[in-house]
Amino acid sequence: MAEASTLRSIFIGQLRRDFYFLPDNQFVLDVPGGNALYASVGYLTWESDPAPGIVTRIGEDYPQLWLDRIARHGIDISGIRVMPESVDLRSFFVYRDRYARVNDDPVAHFARLGVPFPKALLGYRANQESPDSRTQLSLTSLRQGDIPENYPLLS
Repeated sequence: MAEASTLRSIFIGQLRRDFYFLPDNQFVLDVPGGNALYASVGYLTWESDPAPGIVTRIGEDYPQLWLDRIARHGIDISGIRVMPESVDLRSFFVYRDRYARVNDDPVAHFARLGVPFPKALLGYRANQESPDSRTQLSLTSLRQGDIPENYPLLS
């Protein structure tokens, strides 16, 4: 894991658990995702020294193995706050082509292909997230105390 004092770039956003169908009807189930991760990995494509950091909130059910892997790839995870409860961070998408993505109910897509519906998606509802407001924070809404004091540019 990178030392926070050596960070130059920090990505604030979400970590997600992604499930998606590709245009050729292949599917990918329960892989790490989210805008903070995608931005950090994209950054690493061009800059690896100093390492980027992520600031986000996740539930205790987010796989530790994934966090370990993110850290091994050179992303500082000291800004990831693990909440002491489960948080539904699942996302399901269908990529119709290289340019169009929809967030649909997954049941129809699995049924169309005759593929058994994965247990990991039971209870999933599309478009379950609403934007944060100043008066009603969600579990994953960042709070001032979530940003590590030793993160540069933010302290």
